[in-house]
This record gives sequence, structure tokens and C-alpha cells, in this order.
Amino acid sequence: MAKGDARADGAAEAVEAAEAVEAWVRARVVELESRNASLRGQVRLLGVGLLGAFGAVATLAWGSRSAASTPPEVIETSALILRDAQGVARAELSLGEDGGPVLALRDRNAMDRLRLSVLGEGSPGMAFRDREGKQRIVLALLPNETSTIGFSDQGGTMRAMLGLSEDNRSNIVFADRGGVPRVGLGVDALGTATVMLPEEQQARDSTSDGAQSPGVEQ
Repeated sequence: MAKGDARADGAAEAVEAAEAVEAWVRARVVELESRNASLRGQVRLLGVGLLGAFGAVATLAWGSRSAASTPPEVIETSALILRDAQGVARAELSLGEDGGPVLALRDRNAMDRLRLSVLGEGSPGMAFRDREGKQRIVLALLPNETSTIGFSDQGGTMRAMLGLSEDNRSNIVFADRGGVPRVGLGVDALGTATVMLPEEQQARDSTSDGAQSPGVEQ
């Protein structure tokens, strides 16, 4: 009986040990599963964080790109030059010697063809130039509010001028190839038409009028 009891006690202890081991294994499995779940959660959080960081970086990069591609609203400079594909300066915005702004538009040979300017005292003007750079047409508003437009020949000599004075007199003057005025036509503020001749021409006309005409006694 003693041997049987000993065997029974040994079997019971073995069963208890096996149960203990099984319980420990189960506990370890549960612990590992819990750790795995926590790890999976951390991985998910890390993934979400990386995605968020990537999105922030992409947003900043896109914002920087958009800011770089968007031209500034204000450009401050003392001169601005535009060049064509061949590097020729075709337009220039700068300040003249008197401090007034000047816009020069040029042809493919970098020759000024059109100039817009405002003088230092405020008078605006516009000049058209030919291929040689000579002024052919000039439009200006003078300080006394007289508006004029002048036409020059190929030599640059002013040959005709049309103007409107501050007192509303309109006139046009024609000159010879030497630039000497020969005749002018005008209309004053009251609507009276006038013909203007240079003093030299007027003197000749006076001499001619004073001469004796055929059939007329002095």
C-alpha cells in the first residue's frame, strides 16, 4: 500500500506540475498576444505619424513651390530691362537725368522706336523714332497746358506743328526744310480764323502792296 500511495502522490504532483506549466504557458501566450497587440498599435500610430509628417512636408513643399511660382505683387527697382531670346534689350524702364520716368521700346537692333516720358517738372511726352533713331513725331503737353504734336522729316527737322494753347487757340505751322516757319493757320478762342506769316514774308508782302500797280495812280 505504501508503494501505491507513493505512486499516487507522485502522479498527483506530476498532474499539478503539468497544470502549473500549462497555466504558465497560457499566461505567457496571453502576455505575448497583449504585447503583440500593443506593438501593432504602436506600429499603427507610427504609421499614422509618418503619414502625417509626410503630409506636412508635402504641404510645405507645395506651398513653397506655389509661393515660388507666384510672382510678387510689388517689384521695387531703379531700372528694368526686358531682353528677347537673342539677348537684345527690347524695352527699358528707367529714370531720366531730371528724375522723371522714361519707358523706351526698341526694335530688334536695340534702337529706340518709341519713348514715353514724364519730365521732372511733370510734363508728359511721347516720341516716335525712325530706324536711324531720329525723332519723327513728338507729342507733348507743356507746363503751361499747351498741347502740341510735331512732325519731322527724315533729317530730323521739324516741318509741321499742330498745337492747342492754354487759352484755347488752335494753330498749325508749316516750316521749310531748314526748319524756318513759312506759314501758319489758326483759330482763336472766339472762332476767328487767322493766317500767320513770318516777319520776312510779311515785309515782302508789305513791299509788294506798296508798289504801284498797273492802271493805279499814286
